[in-house]
Amino acid sequence: MKNKPDSFEEENQKYFDEKQYRTIIVGKDGLKTTEDIAEAIEALSDDKIGAEEREELLTHLKASNPKLALLNAIKATKNNAKRARLIAACWEMDMDCTDDFLFFVEQACSDDFNVALEAFTVVESIENAIGKERLDEAHKVVTEKMKQNPATIELLNDLAAIIKDRQNG
Repeated sequence: MKNKPDSFEEENQKYFDEKQYRTIIVGKDGLKTTEDIAEAIEALSDDKIGAEEREELLTHLKASNPKLALLNAIKATKNNAKRARLIAACWEMDMDCTDDFLFFVEQACSDDFNVALEAFTVVESIENAIGKERLDEAHKVVTEKMKQNPATIELLNDLAAIIKDRQNG
């Protein structure tokens, strides 16, 4: 006869094996520690994460006010695929990126199409007013990139149009 585990923890210990599973403990009010937030952000950048798991992580992460940690992770990551997934998390969580408008315009000027597309989506989703100086700076950044005739030129044309509309509006 098999010995049954004495507790829930013993029975489910396999799920805490870091070599097989990524486990993030979430409290009822979201992620509490910066370490938990960092782990959740790292999990979001993983291409092996499923859609359901990603959605749940985004929900808990949003409740934890992760903006600074997420922006730092985007800046720190060198891998374009991971950067694109992290940038996507910003618009998927409906994060207010008004103050980071220029940062996302710069990301939208990336030579990597996925990074550029996700950052473009963030810029496009910003609903709050952007100051004239930042719009003028964004226009300069995009215009300079367009002179290089990158592969993302169509996306840059759309980005320039959005900036122009904001300048005129």
